[in-house]
Parts: sequence; C-alpha cells; structure tokens
Amino acid sequence: MALARFLWSQASTIARVLLYLPAISTSPEPTPDEIAQFTPAEADSINKGVFNPDGSRIPPNFDHHVDDCLYVDVAKTLRQTIASSVLALYLILGFPDAGKGIRDWVSWEKFTTTFSHRRHCLGWLIDSRALTVSLPSEKRDRIIQRLRTFLQKHRLTLQEIAELLGLLSNATTEDIPTLLGNGASID
Repeated sequence: MALARFLWSQASTIARVLLYLPAISTSPEPTPDEIAQFTPAEADSINKGVFNPDGSRIPPNFDHHVDDCLYVDVAKTLRQTIASSVLALYLILGFPDAGKGIRDWVSWEKFTTTFSHRRHCLGWLIDSRALTVSLPSEKRDRIIQRLRTFLQKHRLTLQEIAELLGLLSNATTEDIPTLLGNGASID
C-alpha cells in the first residue's frame, strides 16, 4: 500500500493516530545465543532486503490479503509501521467518528498487541527467526481426519468434496513469500 509506505517515513504519523492505537509491546530482545541460531534471509529479485544502498531503512511492503494488512518489522520501528497502516486506512475511509456515523475500520478485537518473532497469521504459524511457516497442529489434524474419511468412503456428496477442497486449498495455496519472504520453508 503506497500510502502507508509514504506515511512510514513521516515523523508525524504516530502522533496523528496515537488516540486510536492500543498499547503495543514486544517480546524481550533475543540473547546472543538466540541470535546465533537465526536463519539468515537472503535478498532475491522479489525480497531485496530492508535497507537502501545508503543504509537507510526501506518501509515495509504492507502486503494485503483480503482485509488483513501483513507486515514484518523489528521492535524499533514496529509502532511506526502499525501507525502508518492505521493512518492510511483512516485517510482513505475516514477517521472514526460516531457523531458522523463513521465506524472504526480497524478490527481491534482481532488485533494482537504483543508482538513476537512467532505469530499466528491467516491460519499459519510464522517464525521470522527460523524463516519457517507451518500449519497449526489442530488445522493439520483436521485436514488429515477429513482425508481419512474421504479415503474410507466410496462416494462423497458435492458438499463433502467442496469442504475438503476448501480445506486443502487454504492449506496449500497461501503466498508464503508474501507472509515471510525469501528462505521460507513449509513444515
């Protein structure tokens, strides 16, 4: 989202939406031993890295999936990243104002205020330090059970096939590079 990327570089962005932002916290800084275990990302033609040639930081991409904004950032600039996304949304759709009938466009009830290198996002478990993406065990178990049921039957209804295909489609067609970037693996 170009507007959010622009707002990310503006010093006033956080102040413009501070009234609407919840308190945001991050997990503790990694220890040197934990840092030594990180899987390093490698720049490629799609994911070129997070720094310009002059060493300045590049704003996050603010990729979207339906109505979810996806971004990965470090604690130092996370608040700016969230504020940029929220401000862009409010500038386009309007700031919340009950008196004018403008609702809050952010689903704050779904917003997680504590950020970590491990995150549940769009039905996936993402670990940005290990550069891995995996299905939650309950989702994987549900798919396996549906497949076992499918294999035991001689016939399935169209509804059963549609439900099975929906589960398999969701579990196999997510844009992993968008979720995590180069070097991602699926567990």
